[in-house]
Amino acid sequence: MRTGPIWLLNLLLAAIAAVLLLQPADLPESGIRIAEQALETDPRSLTLPPPDAYAVIAERPLFDPDRRAPAPPSPPAEAAAPEKTPPEAAPSPPAGRLHGVIGDGGEWIILYQPNAQAAVRRIRVGENLENWRVIDVHPQQVLLEQRGVHHSLHLRPEP
Repeated sequence: MRTGPIWLLNLLLAAIAAVLLLQPADLPESGIRIAEQALETDPRSLTLPPPDAYAVIAERPLFDPDRRAPAPPSPPAEAAAPEKTPPEAAPSPPAGRLHGVIGDGGEWIILYQPNAQAAVRRIRVGENLENWRVIDVHPQQVLLEQRGVHHSLHLRPEP
């Protein structure tokens, strides 16, 4: 078997690799000079460029894919006098009739008939009654609310 030359060749390649890997990397001359100058410079002697030198950054934003200056702000609209709107009329109260109030274990239900031809409806607190919201129920009256206006329906005896 001829292992002599192969063994010798492998040993020679390993020695070359070790020499190359163990040698310190040489810095280029310019890099060494820049580092030495930075160490010798007094930080107090450094000055910033004037703010105008940075104008291009504002004109062409770095992270904007289009790299265009933002559109100038539109001129403020002249303050127009607000048009006087007539005050809203108070909402009209429900036209139907409150037939009864039922209290069942803390839950109140009202019996309400919107008009003489309609069936009597059962309505709970929080539900709507002719665009009015039922906010509270008492044994003889129901409190309603619409757009901040309150109205009471009273239980009337049958005629």
